[in-house]
Amino acid sequence: MSELNTTEELLEKTSVRSLVLRLGIPAMFGQFFNMLYSIVDRIFVGQIPETGGIALAGIGVCTPALTAVTAFAYMVGIGGASFMSISLGQKNHQQAKEILGNSLLLFFFIVNPKLKQELQ
Repeated sequence: MSELNTTEELLEKTSVRSLVLRLGIPAMFGQFFNMLYSIVDRIFVGQIPETGGIALAGIGVCTPALTAVTAFAYMVGIGGASFMSISLGQKNHQQAKEILGNSLLLFFFIVNPKLKQELQ
């Protein structure tokens, strides 16, 4: 694969199976280590003298909120990136730019709901 100089050439000339293995496996390891970090973090927090139980309760209360924020970020990020990649694959660069702009705008609206009111 050393003869492929750009990412575009790599994506056009390489089979989907090898691309999934080449790009998907590192992503799976990243998720695995993220979950491992969360588990180890709880172990250490639980060992804090006197306040470990309260700290674990705080983590337990905040985790669903963090999961919801992460889910919305993934929805906008991965959804926008997938749709933009399809447009780039079709050589429709103008639509890809519009998708990128809309994804960023949606992200900012999710982060700051008052932004929509300020723009009007």
